Amino acid sequence: NIPGKNDNFTVGVWFKIGAGGVSQMLVAKTSGTLEEWWFRIGADNKFDIMILNTLGEGYFRIVSQGSTVNDGKWHYATAAWSYNTSLSLYLDGQLIGIDTTSSGSITTETATKVTIGGNNVPPFEEGFNGTIDEVRIYNRALSAEEILNHYSQSRRFFKI
Repeated sequence: NIPGKNDNFTVGVWFKIGAGGVSQMLVAKTSGTLEEWWFRIGADNKFDIMILNTLGEGYFRIVSQGSTVNDGKWHYATAAWSYNTSLSLYLDGQLIGIDTTSSGSITTETATKVTIGGNNVPPFEEGFNGTIDEVRIYNRALSAEEILNHYSQSRRFFKI
């Protein structure tokens, strides 16, 4: 069972962008008009991770500052969600953002599905232009040390 926004979870993904300039979804848990969470690279080539509220806005949200990834190299992005407490964003094993302030009300969505490289909320499919590998979803919020270990252990398989 894939965790939703009412659970603790961590999502990690190796990726290499083909071309930037448009929003590109890495991993999302959505269905039709129901959205729980999404993890994407924005048109400005910065990360955007959001746990959505009842209005479809950011209940918890992080947009990375200064961390662009459109460089033709492999990167490991990780987001750790501690239910109703914090959302943390990591790039290549290093913390680059944290949000501890909620906005609005969280809801329970049960009909959503996980998609990789896009989402299924028309007209915003936001297909990924590049390569995605080793998507991992955990049913708990990993620690900073665990995230760095995952990055360090698996980076030897990617040309970085």
